Amino acid sequence: VKLGMFKDARADLDCVVEAMPQMADAYWHRHLIYVIQGDMNTALNDLTNIIRHNQNQPRVYLARAEIYQKQGDITGAILNYSQALKRDSSNAETYYKRAALFE
Repeated sequence: VKLGMFKDARADLDCVVEAMPQMADAYWHRHLIYVIQGDMNTALNDLTNIIRHNQNQPRVYLARAEIYQKQGDITGAILNYSQALKRDSSNAETYYKRAALFE
């Protein structure tokens, strides 16, 4: 992906997801491609798939919060920042980002 070969990388990741739907890393990397390409809804779907398999990954909730915030869904962003904090209450930056949305 670093070389800009998004189509090939996504095709490879699609194969991994199809063969091993529990492979969270494949969804994670594929969601990044979708974000770069501006396909936020599909990126959210991949992040949701990660959560279905493992709800204890704060970075996934952080990524969802950032996408929701970019889409103007402040409630969705706050809820996901809160979920991230339930899983990692030591992340001061997450508290800050969530607090900024209450303004």
